[in-house]
Amino acid sequence: MQSNSNSKTSFNSIFRPLKTAVLVDLSFFLKRYNTIFDIADPIEMARRIRHYVYKSVMKNSDYLYRIYIYDCEPLDKDTTYPISKRQIRLRETNTFKFRKALLENLKQQPYCAVRLGSFDANFVEWKFKDHRTLKKLLNNKLAISDLTDDHFTLDIKQKGVDMKIGLDMATIASKKQVEKIILITADSDFIPAIKMARKEGIIIQLDPMQNEYIKQELLEHLDILASVFPKDRNAIDPSDPDLL
Repeated sequence: MQSNSNSKTSFNSIFRPLKTAVLVDLSFFLKRYNTIFDIADPIEMARRIRHYVYKSVMKNSDYLYRIYIYDCEPLDKDTTYPISKRQIRLRETNTFKFRKALLENLKQQPYCAVRLGSFDANFVEWKFKDHRTLKKLLNNKLAISDLTDDHFTLDIKQKGVDMKIGLDMATIASKKQVEKIILITADSDFIPAIKMARKEGIIIQLDPMQNEYIKQELLEHLDILASVFPKDRNAIDPSDPDLL
């Protein structure tokens, strides 16, 4: 039989579709998604998250077991702006209303389980939106008197979210509920859970959504590093209605 030296060898036949669970760190997802897209409608965002997961699973011809979403209920607390000292009721902000509605919509999505931690109400601080602001202050390029409320953003610490992700990974792996886990995050805190899952024979795929800052120790414990998220707006597929 003649061989064609110009033909490309296909290795697809050595892989089979895998039963897959997708674990989504919602705060991470929204932060990365908003680097390219600006979606203000919680119903539309819930649909896009679901379709993003579907595409991630379909990319390797796998099939979906369940989508796990991890977040916290929005913090209902009164605080004050750092410069003007004006009072702000977080429940009246657009961010609060968006996240509240988004979580309710995600709970109604098919194959979707929402796992909620909580915010530490005792740890509500303000930090600079842009790290360059601090550099300007230190280099005397910006005076303290020039600072406004717009230079700051709320820094609220989540409680229990990472623990829930780790526990779910351990449970899914130990009970052999799936053959593969896609983890949408870039957090290295999950290394122990990843190591345990791999010892149970689970394939681990990390989707950092084009985030380049991934710790080396996390990369060492992955089977697959892949994402369906575009690198920039120029990489958006014009035929994809979910990304326009």
